[in-house]
Amino acid sequence: MNKDMPILFVSGAEDPVGGRGVGTTTASEKFKQAGIKDVTLKLFKDDRHEILNEPDRQDVYKYILDWMVPRI
Repeated sequence: MNKDMPILFVSGAEDPVGGRGVGTTTASEKFKQAGIKDVTLKLFKDDRHEILNEPDRQDVYKYILDWMVPRI
């Protein structure tokens, strides 16, 4: 994997699939340990699995866009 490629992990903090943030945090840490230079983790408070369908989805979209733009 290209270690210069930025990686964004986003998940709902209450997502049972991601272990309520534990699995997602573990995955992001593994990428950092593997030497990926730009790893970002964002857990959205009170959101569950479908973060793009939650009531705060506009915040989620904005966060992702704001993260992407300077990296393009």
